Amino acid sequence: MHAGKSISAADISPEPNEEYRYLCVGGNGKRGYVSSYNTVGAHPIIGRQGALCGNVNYTDGQVYATEHAVVVDTFCETEAWWAYYFLKQLNLNQYATATAQPGLSVNTIGDVQIPLPPYEEQVRIVAAIEQWYSLIDALETAKEDLQTSIEYTKSKILDLAIHGKLVPQDPNDEPAIELLKRINPSFVPCDNAHCPYDIPENWYWCKLIDLCSFLSRGKSPTYSEERKYPVFAQKCNLYGGGISLDQARFLDSKTLSKWPEEYKLRDGDVLVNSTGTGTVGRTRLFHSDCLGNYPFVVPDSHVSVVRTVDNIDSDYLYSIISSRYGQEYLEDNLAGSTNQKELYIGVLENMLIPLPPYDEQRRIAIKIEELFAVLDEIQKSIEA
Repeated sequence: MHAGKSISAADISPEPNEEYRYLCVGGNGKRGYVSSYNTVGAHPIIGRQGALCGNVNYTDGQVYATEHAVVVDTFCETEAWWAYYFLKQLNLNQYATATAQPGLSVNTIGDVQIPLPPYEEQVRIVAAIEQWYSLIDALETAKEDLQTSIEYTKSKILDLAIHGKLVPQDPNDEPAIELLKRINPSFVPCDNAHCPYDIPENWYWCKLIDLCSFLSRGKSPTYSEERKYPVFAQKCNLYGGGISLDQARFLDSKTLSKWPEEYKLRDGDVLVNSTGTGTVGRTRLFHSDCLGNYPFVVPDSHVSVVRTVDNIDSDYLYSIISSRYGQEYLEDNLAGSTNQKELYIGVLENMLIPLPPYDEQRRIAIKIEELFAVLDEIQKSIEA
């Protein structure tokens, strides 16, 4: 075992070229490319300086090892790949000096006791490791493909749902147009002939505002250090799905007293991120079980709240807004600059909704929940 030689950073190129064609390896692995080499052949390389000292890499060919790398020369009757795999498992960092700049000495590494198998068994061990690694890599690729397929399947389920193809229609259901007239006597029918796509006969196109008892963005409050009344923000709509108040800020009692009661979030409220870049349009369905010990939560001005009237199923409405159709509509109607996108409340109000009869809304929501539960179980199993 021996350390490499120092080299100036000015003599290292980040990319290989005709002059700088030899790999340069330092204490943490690849540093770049240089014009000469000082090591030839197959070698485990141990990092000996810094927070990552003790990490192990493998090189084969003509390379330049720096002073922060320990080159391991194996005897001809020792398999270099076996030495590499074995050294990786020794957790050599435990032998580093406990200083501001941890380091490993060559003598310390050389004194570590190891059990040595016969050469032929070393070869068999390497073959078995590589076979298992190959299988693991294949499984990881398959897992990524499966996760992509799950996301696609969920999107397809929502697509079928909003086209009336997920559950059968029942001719005995009250037609959607009659439902609209009943929940909103001032409802003005629109021309379904010019709507986004064909829907079943007893469905009807309407605007989102026709189905809401409350549709508004939240407010911009003065925040408090008193962690009593949380304010729901964009970051509470998690990337991976769901809702968390870990990113919430808080109001004091005096500020809260000035807020209308309808701004307190309720079960079934659909929450839509309405400001930002990358997160705008993200949609979640609010359930009070996320509150924990908090009595309620109110939205800030970056979040829009969609609250349905009676006889409109909020789960179904959530599936519309979070579907590909809904998300494309929001994306196509964003305002603002590249750095700051805005989803105005009027865009949400005028979003066209394919509305089924109420009983079919419930059947669709139940079927989506049932199918998503199966997919979520698959997702959990491949992440375990």
